[in-house]
Amino acid sequence: MAVLIVFGSMTGNSEGCADDLGKRLAQEGIEHVVESIEDVTPDRLKEAETLLMCIATWGEGEPPDTAIDLYDEVVVDAKLDLSNL
Repeated sequence: MAVLIVFGSMTGNSEGCADDLGKRLAQEGIEHVVESIEDVTPDRLKEAETLLMCIATWGEGEPPDTAIDLYDEVVVDAKLDLSNL
């Protein structure tokens, strides 16, 4: 299974880091997928075996707006078991 790289960003810095990480994994012959946190569902996280997250805070340490929905779905609402990671 491919490494899942998830990014969440307000300004694009984390997306750039995720893309750079993906290029490095490709150089090593490691299969990977880079996805925006907006497009990731809790079920997608349950399917993953290896997850790398590139999330940047902004302002005074707030999470990016794009990360809040998934955080709520995984941590607050579902208390999702991610022991598969």
